[in-house]
Amino acid sequence: MDPTAFYHLGLSIMASAPNPDPASCRTAIGRAYYAALNRADEALDRWGASCGRGPQKHGLAVRFLHATSDPELIAASGDLNDLKTLRNMADYDMNAMSVEKPSQARRALDLAKGIIDGIAAVENDVARTRAAEANLRAYRRTTNTP
Repeated sequence: MDPTAFYHLGLSIMASAPNPDPASCRTAIGRAYYAALNRADEALDRWGASCGRGPQKHGLAVRFLHATSDPELIAASGDLNDLKTLRNMADYDMNAMSVEKPSQARRALDLAKGIIDGIAAVENDVARTRAAEANLRAYRRTTNTP
């Protein structure tokens, strides 16, 4: 499955009503996060840095994106971390009213789009891809990360 389908689902949720309800906003945030996380995981795996299948995937994706040393992917790592925070609030904190606002859901979708587009930009540039791969190998050697 193409993880960007989650992004498109989030867009559909937000477009389904003029004023989306709180559950829709929370759900769109979650779909935005998982689109970006799984898109990053796919790319990182191709670049030689698997994030695995368990809960470590969340932190490793952020660390590995940063370790590429590509400025666009470093920014994406921070955005992915911000999205993770929003997703945790949306899924686990029923008192967090901010994630029930359409503006926050749209922000999450914008962050996800930026991450997805940033990864695509690197993948479409052979020199940037090779540099990311080399930097990831060096990072994994230095940190003894499998």
